Amino acid sequence: MSQPLKAPLPLLILDILGSVLMLWGIIEHFEIVQLMPEAWRFPFYTPVLLVSGLLLIMPYQFTIVLEALRRRNSNTKP
Repeated sequence: MSQPLKAPLPLLILDILGSVLMLWGIIEHFEIVQLMPEAWRFPFYTPVLLVSGLLLIMPYQFTIVLEALRRRNSNTKP
């Protein structure tokens, strides 16, 4: 039985924060609900939310993929 993949807690927190920012950007982009107060809006704020969310998610995803590759390579060695 294989062990579950683990990543450091700070990366998980960044992943959650990035997911929230991306969801916020998607909601604002498709104009489902206006969550951003009028005083905080600036030109192109929805792409900023989406890109910053993506950048915050990437370290966690890379860590998980690298750990999976490391385990796969260690299991295939004789």
